[in-house]
Amino acid sequence: MKELIIVGTGESWRQYSNPNNIEVWGVNGTLRFHEEGLIKIDKLFFFDKPEEIVHSDTYERLNKSNLQLITTKKYAELPNSEAYPYEEVLHYFGDEAFGNSVCYMFALAIMQGYDKWYLYGVDMKRPTLPEIGEHKGVILEAAAWSELVDDEKPYVTYWYGQARARGVEIINTDYSDLCKPVKYGTAW
Repeated sequence: MKELIIVGTGESWRQYSNPNNIEVWGVNGTLRFHEEGLIKIDKLFFFDKPEEIVHSDTYERLNKSNLQLITTKKYAELPNSEAYPYEEVLHYFGDEAFGNSVCYMFALAIMQGYDKWYLYGVDMKRPTLPEIGEHKGVILEAAAWSELVDDEKPYVTYWYGQARARGVEIINTDYSDLCKPVKYGTAW
């Protein structure tokens, strides 16, 4: 069995556990969890343009992290960066439904044969007021955060379904709203 932990920035990242030293992939915002020693990340998927992030020290922080960086292209300023194999993924799936970084992570994990995933912080959950979140280094109020979740959730759900259809076992937190079992119309 080829196992993987995928960490997002939703609230359930706090439930992260890795007693078996499984490979860990994190999204952009998990860099700070790694820096603070809260999560050991092996690969950081950083698809935002570093120059567009509010924090002016983004390049410095990424370089200091010594993480393997998966980005949209190879950045000369980031020696540890490598371009995401977009063309290979597109050829493999024939689909471009990439609404956020997690979608790219799911697609690559499928392609690379990971057959058991543990998700932390991949919640796709609308906040309850006055909960706030952070996106690209900017604090978002609950309404803006809800809009972001509404825009991205269908794409993450799509790739979740692609993984499940290929036999991937996915372990998610109870907190997450991503693909919870629903039995519409009847109480089975």
